[in-house]
Amino acid sequence: MGLEINKHRIRPGWHRSSAPRSTHLLISKDLTQSLTSPITQIYISALNTSNNISARRARTAIRQLAAGFQALGLQRGECVCIHSFNDIWYPIFFLGVIAAGGVYAGTNPAYTAHELAHALQTSKARFVLSQADLMGPVMKAAAGVGLERERVVLFNPDGEGKGVFEGQLQWRDLLGHGEREWERFDDLETSRNTTAALLFSSGTTGLPKAAMLSHYNFVAQHTLLYEAPKRPYKAVRLVALPMFHAASAPVAHTTPLKSGEKSYVLPRFDLEKWFWAHEKYGVTDVAMVPPVSNSFCDLPRYDVG
Repeated sequence: MGLEINKHRIRPGWHRSSAPRSTHLLISKDLTQSLTSPITQIYISALNTSNNISARRARTAIRQLAAGFQALGLQRGECVCIHSFNDIWYPIFFLGVIAAGGVYAGTNPAYTAHELAHALQTSKARFVLSQADLMGPVMKAAAGVGLERERVVLFNPDGEGKGVFEGQLQWRDLLGHGEREWERFDDLETSRNTTAALLFSSGTTGLPKAAMLSHYNFVAQHTLLYEAPKRPYKAVRLVALPMFHAASAPVAHTTPLKSGEKSYVLPRFDLEKWFWAHEKYGVTDVAMVPPVSNSFCDLPRYDVG
């Protein structure tokens, strides 16, 4: 169980609450209300703050991805996988897949081709997005499970990097099909029984296993952690844990837009940059795992109080 730390207290990652239960789709009416703010920067690169996504820009991109994935032929309940380090566009991908009626899965960038093949088979992924420098193992894994190379898309929101074969689809191609509304529902049973994401375990007792999280799971996590306990301040978060990891959901993928709160994103955990970012941006809340807290004593010179 991870911990969430803020300047007021340290508490376990979940607790009891009498908050009303939501029956909404993960991308709900409440979320769309947050998405209409025109200029609020939500996702910000910690290493280059000029690289950021406003709430309005996020809403447009999610709608574009919903149209793009459906144009590729994604059907309701089918999985789209991403193989990438942290990126400000990673949560937009997450929400875009769900907006199209699909199921998200993220994989560890350190996976071997064998582990990736297992993940693709387990998730029954219909498409895979990958950063350029991680494409080699992805192509090998896709070939090994019979996934056509045309279904491997280059994840390059910054426009950099080249495909590994002529005509390979890129991020911009997904955004070129106009916009469409996301899939919607508002009843308890559908919310409980509709899978939103497959989150892979660390695989400490064998190959990684996929945990199925429903829309209800994600809405409940956000409500219990970030709405039931009212905060007397506006949170500023740092996302440094891997975005594919269960410890990063929903705080990385849904909470920032729902709450209208800034999240600074590091590509990966780096202790020096982690402390630097907390001091520079006045981070108030952070999710962490034991190895992170155990490493604190190595760099005592930063003030994160």
